[in-house]
Amino acid sequence: MKPKSKYVRIPVPLKREVTHRSKQKFIDLIGMHKRSIEREKIKLGVNNYGLLWIQFFRGAISAIIIERLIFH
Repeated sequence: MKPKSKYVRIPVPLKREVTHRSKQKFIDLIGMHKRSIEREKIKLGVNNYGLLWIQFFRGAISAIIIERLIFH
């Protein structure tokens, strides 16, 4: 006969599958975004700094177009 231990075993709740799947989808989304940025850099033939400037000018042009449509 086994001697009883003096510690009480507390059951650990099971992890829900939903949180695991949503976390996996989020990580997959980040990886997909990184791959798309690398593809664009190769296609345009620029480095990170050049890509940032391209996105800056793209955002500025978009802002000017939206501003013209709304306020004029």
